[in-house]
Amino acid sequence: MECEGVGRLDWLENGLQQVFLSAGRQIFQGLLEDASLHVPEDEKRSGEKLLSGQNRTIQTIFGQIEASRNGYYNAEKKSSRYPLDDAIELIDGFTPASAKLVCRASAREPFKTASEDIEAYTGIHIESRRFQRLVQRLGPVVKDALTTEPASREKVPVMYISGDGTGVPLRPEELKGRKGKQADGSAKTHEVKLGCVFTQHPKLGEDPFRDLDSTTYIATTHRCNDFGDMLLSEGRRRNMGGAKETVFISDGAKWLKEIARTRFPAATWILDFYHASEHLHELVHVIYKQGSKEAKRTARKWIKWLLKDKVDQVIAQAHDLAPPKLRDSIDKKLEYFENNRDGMLYGTFRSKGYFIGSGVVEAGCKSVIGKRLKQSGMFWSEEGAENILTFRTALESNRMDSLWKQNLAGKLRKAA
Repeated sequence: MECEGVGRLDWLENGLQQVFLSAGRQIFQGLLEDASLHVPEDEKRSGEKLLSGQNRTIQTIFGQIEASRNGYYNAEKKSSRYPLDDAIELIDGFTPASAKLVCRASAREPFKTASEDIEAYTGIHIESRRFQRLVQRLGPVVKDALTTEPASREKVPVMYISGDGTGVPLRPEELKGRKGKQADGSAKTHEVKLGCVFTQHPKLGEDPFRDLDSTTYIATTHRCNDFGDMLLSEGRRRNMGGAKETVFISDGAKWLKEIARTRFPAATWILDFYHASEHLHELVHVIYKQGSKEAKRTARKWIKWLLKDKVDQVIAQAHDLAPPKLRDSIDKKLEYFENNRDGMLYGTFRSKGYFIGSGVVEAGCKSVIGKRLKQSGMFWSEEGAENILTFRTALESNRMDSLWKQNLAGKLRKAA
């Protein structure tokens, strides 16, 4: 370098990285091998046999190290314990820090890609199969921790609750016998239900604006009742009772409306304006030819009426315009408006500064679920999808770090 001048320093950077990683491993291993190190519970109990010098490979954020520790075996109970593993809260051979790194990467990318990325970013190689195994073991524990994490005490002017569903491809054997939308009535995907909670501090005269970083998500492959309970639990965890107003936004799906009615009876229910507009255009096209001047003019007028709380006028005029031969078709279309008219008071909702669209949860179906679980060539087991959803929602809700601080590592250690 002194003779030729400065050039590319990849070799130096990569070399220093390996030196630092090696130093970290040596320090970590030296600490565990220190004869003066006190390990809690490292003494024989009644009925136990001491197994000294038991080797253990430990995955750290510096790479793998080897540790020799004491083990104790109880023949009567057929159980073993390793006090050092318990003391450092080892999770299936991973330290809590390295386990969090693996779970975080697994939430973002397929296991193989996550393994490759960690090696590229950190210089540490961890086999991809260990990613999958760790997620399988820890998923149920993290899911429980997500619901039991200490509740927020923050009081907000408006809290929004929203839900939606999107299909995720499952393995053929898992879809066998399930009803679906394919031509033969079979299912190609299984619905994943996504819920979100976010807050708003409305300002008079301004368009509604979601509070920064206020959105948290829950998701499941389970049925509507389980999803409803999970969504209610998340609302309560976010201190829904302390909000001055609660708003539930969804499309016109009956199962979502039922969740709003049974779990959030005090909330203002809003039918997503985009879905209402879609149905309105479908209604217009039953009466007038699609693309005609009459269709366009009527659609514009009725949209304005919806935005002025005039859904009843839309219903009445559609009845009046309906030719006798089309009355049954129009009445069927109008059922949507008649059944959801309470959620279509968009003039009132906008005057209060509310959102009138469910764009947050619909975008979440793509970013939280689709981006990870609907990549090309993916076919999931329901259990595998559920585990990834757990870590995915924790990550997208900015809760991954806080979970690991809530003594979660100890719980994970027991589960592993």
